[in-house]
Amino acid sequence: MTLDSISELVNVYGFLVLFLFVALDSIGIPGYPGGFTIYLMGAMCKFHLLNVFTAIVVGIVATNVVMLIMYWFGYKLEDLSDNRLSKNKNFNKIYEKVKNIIKKYGGGGIVLLRLIPAVRVFSSVILGFLKTDYKRYVVYTVLGNILYTAYSFGIGYFCTSLFV
Repeated sequence: MTLDSISELVNVYGFLVLFLFVALDSIGIPGYPGGFTIYLMGAMCKFHLLNVFTAIVVGIVATNVVMLIMYWFGYKLEDLSDNRLSKNKNFNKIYEKVKNIIKKYGGGGIVLLRLIPAVRVFSSVILGFLKTDYKRYVVYTVLGNILYTAYSFGIGYFCTSLFV
């Protein structure tokens, strides 16, 4: 898929397409080439294929919506953590990493979790399991997602000329 074909999708379906791409990226679906969507949006803005302000807002809104849904998922399915998920070694490593970061850095740890690849995908579910205070979670998640979107978008925007 080229920048022009993605731009064409946006022209036909609007920014809902970008919202869905960012949402899929944020969920961490296996097989979906995640971690690149917001960088790609920055590159598209560099070539004037997207509006900068709208692309950044879509990125921030999509990442926050997904993270809030994943928090709720973890909060509601807490009892599954003792059964199925506790047997998954990779999940246990991430779970311990998230717990330690929150214990050490508090609310700033939630912001930090938004900036760590792979961990950012599962941290909201884990914070739901841990019953993190919802208001505190929302404030720090929004702040962390704004920072994540800004640096990802910036890298895509400013570093595109290095690769094209």
